[in-house]
Amino acid sequence: MNSRWLTAAALGACIPIFAGGFAARYWWQSPSVVADHQTAPAASLEMKLGGASSLAQGLVPDRDGLAQIDLVLAAETEGLPGVVELTVEELSDGALPEASWPAVLPAPDRRRVVRKSSVAASALPVGSAWRIGPGTPEETWVPVRFEAISASRGRTYLVTLAYPDGTDTAGNRISTLAKFPNRYVRGELYVNAFQARGTLLIRLAGEETVAAGVRRAVTNLARAMPVHAGSAWLPGTLAVVCGILWVATLWALMGARRKVQGV
Repeated sequence: MNSRWLTAAALGACIPIFAGGFAARYWWQSPSVVADHQTAPAASLEMKLGGASSLAQGLVPDRDGLAQIDLVLAAETEGLPGVVELTVEELSDGALPEASWPAVLPAPDRRRVVRKSSVAASALPVGSAWRIGPGTPEETWVPVRFEAISASRGRTYLVTLAYPDGTDTAGNRISTLAKFPNRYVRGELYVNAFQARGTLLIRLAGEETVAAGVRRAVTNLARAMPVHAGSAWLPGTLAVVCGILWVATLWALMGARRKVQGV
């Protein structure tokens, strides 16, 4: 057996492993959208938007890097014109008084626009928002992306949804879902600037890395399925066996090379 062939075989066994390691490291650190939290698990009312109407939801992210708001959005008819607008405003301290009547949005000087984004109305699913809501066979969330807000954790934001290109008439509106009464303790829902004691269904997501997303998934899995002593023996055993087989293969190749050289 040719010693050069054995050397090439040994290198051939190592190169894919090292290349895979570098690729995995790059992927591990690559940007990714990581879930933050959801304002409500289910809805109780369909809300309509068009023309001058608006819906605004207060919220507080758990994580830094807020970069995406997911909404349940549907168009009443196909091919609606224009875009659905989403505005993210940061509220200053004390912008939400403990008691006021009527309960309305904080004054404009207590709000600062930090991000704006939009989604084409013609790209939305057509029909009722109930058909694509959480828990349905056709569940669909529409992601609205914007530049990440680096220091978003623990800050109070107001997310406003509007469809000025539509009209408040049947067939020319978009719809979304809300939960009544409000169970989301981090913010209130405002309908046309007036507090409605409800919660707009929203999912928050931040821009982090794949590693952060995996850690969050593992944490959530640990909460749902705690790992008890002895429950991880199977994956641990498989990892050890794979390592032993890899080392044994390299050892056999190197031993064969030494044997050929000694002949």
